[in-house]
Amino acid sequence: MKATVLFFFVPESGHAEESLGGVAATARREGWSLHVLRVEGEAAARAAVSSWKPDGVLVGGRPSLVLGPDVFAPVPVVYLDHDPDPDAPGSFGKPIFCVPQDASEAGRIAARELASLGLASYAYVPAGNPCHWDRDRFSGFKSELSSVARGRPVLKCPFRRTDDAGWHRRLAEWLRSLPRPAGVLAANDRMAWETAASADLAGLSIPADMALVGVDNDLALCTNMVPDLTSVAPDYRRGGEEAAKLLAEVMADPSLEPKPRFCRPTEIVRRGSTDRAAAADPLVARARALIREKACEGLAVADVLAVLPGSRRNAERRFRAAAGRSILREINAVRLDKARGLLSSGSLGFAAVAGLCGWSSVAMMRRAFKTATGSLPSDWSAPAARKRG
Repeated sequence: MKATVLFFFVPESGHAEESLGGVAATARREGWSLHVLRVEGEAAARAAVSSWKPDGVLVGGRPSLVLGPDVFAPVPVVYLDHDPDPDAPGSFGKPIFCVPQDASEAGRIAARELASLGLASYAYVPAGNPCHWDRDRFSGFKSELSSVARGRPVLKCPFRRTDDAGWHRRLAEWLRSLPRPAGVLAANDRMAWETAASADLAGLSIPADMALVGVDNDLALCTNMVPDLTSVAPDYRRGGEEAAKLLAEVMADPSLEPKPRFCRPTEIVRRGSTDRAAAADPLVARARALIREKACEGLAVADVLAVLPGSRRNAERRFRAAAGRSILREINAVRLDKARGLLSSGSLGFAAVAGLCGWSSVAMMRRAFKTATGSLPSDWSAPAARKRG
């Protein structure tokens, strides 16, 4: 008989479908009957458990969806990205099974990226409200910089975001006080957007005066900022898979001791906000802007070379020196960024995604994924996309 699993899930970001896709993939392998319930509040959750009589429960989504293990007892429950500290504010006073995104590692990845630019100072702009991932992100950032950028100051903005307009002015003054050029990690992409607005208010140029990194790789934010935003990409899909796998283990062995299973970020997606070398070369900056705008419209390497003077060999060498990778890799990086988002949504098949992202065939898309990430499009796709082929 199939196990029945309830997933209490209220999306809070554009990555919600990635988490759901990971949960669904594991559920399919385990042969579960999975039901996704967008329910908030203890009374509604208890009613759902009483009605469905599940064998296991997953809880993820908006921070307001705070349902303690006692709501589901004796049914085993696993949380996606909840604070593993049982004594932290908003926690449940006892250990839980959970799969948090590794916020500390995200901070370390950002630190290494910014340290590679040889900047004069480093800084962190925290989230609007204190939370576990904000705390751990700064901790990882500061710890990594202590070893890779010795002697350079690592500062934290002393105040958090407020809704009044004066906050942007205060942040602008604080950013202006940083030794330049500065490297700034914002708590997430949304806070990076706010930070960029304050930098503009302060008369600071990104990335010349201040290199900026966010976290989440939210395409709606990253690709619409000017310059576009470099961001650490958490692996939300794998987080969903790992949470479901952990639930399967707990369902098979209820004697397991609750403990977290951290999910590490996959990569940093480099864009214009940290591209100091390209910013120093206006023609390469123009070539990269062309790639960001036209890569998914079938742009070829020859089209990019047309904006760079000299021989093909010298143009390629000039681009690589400034951008850190070849023109073709840059084109594929932009295409891969869009493809991952489309595949995770599950609304399109492989052929449609390949076409929308500028590849001439699914085989070309597969080759690009394998070369750049070591994975395949199927590793990123939701179940619906796989069925469409």
